[in-house]
Amino acid sequence: MNYFSGVKLSDASKKLGKKFATGASVVKGPTEKEQIDVQGDIAYDIVEFITETWPDVPETAIFFIEDGRKVAAA
Repeated sequence: MNYFSGVKLSDASKKLGKKFATGASVVKGPTEKEQIDVQGDIAYDIVEFITETWPDVPETAIFFIEDGRKVAAA
């Protein structure tokens, strides 16, 4: 089980998928760390949802992948 700031990633991916009616799964990122991959164009809504649902997760820990590059959400 992988946790980030007390958040179980598998539970978080299910909650995100349900909230935004999209695919969401836990995958290994380029650094071999687990991350949540969410499909769809929900960038503006998802940051607010994550920080409200899991207050211990700072915005600085949220990233998007755009054109194959990691971009800070904040």
